[in-house]
Amino acid sequence: QSDILVLSTLVPEAFGRVVIEAGAVGVPVLATRVGGVVEIIDSGENGLLVPAGDSGAMAQGIVELLTNRPRLRQFADRLHEKVVQEFSLDRMVGQTLEVYREVLSEKKILMIKIGAIGDLILATPSFRMIRERFPRAWISLLVDRKLTPLVSSSPYLNEIIALDRKKLRNLSYLLKLGKKIRGEGFDLSLDLQNSKWTHLLSFLAAVPERYGFRRGVFGFLLNRPDATFRVTDSPVKHQYRLLSKIGVRTFHESLELWSDPEAEANARALLSDEKRGGDWRDIGFVVGSSPRWVTKRWPLSYFQELAACLIQKHQCRIVLLGSEEDASWVKPSDFPERPEILNLIG
Repeated sequence: QSDILVLSTLVPEAFGRVVIEAGAVGVPVLATRVGGVVEIIDSGENGLLVPAGDSGAMAQGIVELLTNRPRLRQFADRLHEKVVQEFSLDRMVGQTLEVYREVLSEKKILMIKIGAIGDLILATPSFRMIRERFPRAWISLLVDRKLTPLVSSSPYLNEIIALDRKKLRNLSYLLKLGKKIRGEGFDLSLDLQNSKWTHLLSFLAAVPERYGFRRGVFGFLLNRPDATFRVTDSPVKHQYRLLSKIGVRTFHESLELWSDPEAEANARALLSDEKRGGDWRDIGFVVGSSPRWVTKRWPLSYFQELAACLIQKHQCRIVLLGSEEDASWVKPSDFPERPEILNLIG
């Protein structure tokens, strides 16, 4: 018997069942433009939407509809038709069951790689191989928090679970993290790190199938172990031996990185220099690489000598790349006679 149903909610409704009920009995609707309501009401076609909190717009809409009864009736008829076609009980029950069937048929896979940046990049082919093997699976990656930007745009992953690697020695933190992962209900885990912490985490998470290389005293916690950890191989082929245990048969070795478009634009802006000619090149020096392994790192004097040779022989600019920690011990003044130095450290 109502002329209009007005849904004036300010809170985003997940679905907006009252709108469905109105449409089912032939009552036209004016509602605020929030949440799931916009999936039901096509404003101007089968109802009217106004901005949430705008009482003036709502009052004006009510007056317009009450003074244009043919349009009001048209909205009611069109909404009724949409409700009958798209929101019947049988249809919604069928769609819900289909979601359940889809979830049950898909695997939830936890990949673990909590090492440094180089280790993570070397794992990118594994992400691709797993996705090809399980195209509909939910794939999560457990990774060090500070490295999440490197993989957040990966097309092969559904979820990133970040941890603080420095806190793994804290028993309370370890137990809480294990409980959090356990709540995700993973079907299998693939440990590409193979450390005592990652073996322990997959066990604490109660993952039914735990794949990895058996390594160290905690290796017994894996129930799908591989005992060939010390067999020499390239890093990607080494990981592929594990992947083959879960049915991966196609091998990929090319590495990938997925950059953020905004970060790319910022980098181009920082490196652009209209005063220089088109033949100039920028050459990046990552002087602070391998901070934990001094034996892997070039001495600063070597970088200085290389910069001198490059600038003398080529039209180039040396770009210092690194983190805030690197900025404490390397800076452009370390190259005093080299004017074409751009500092992007930090």
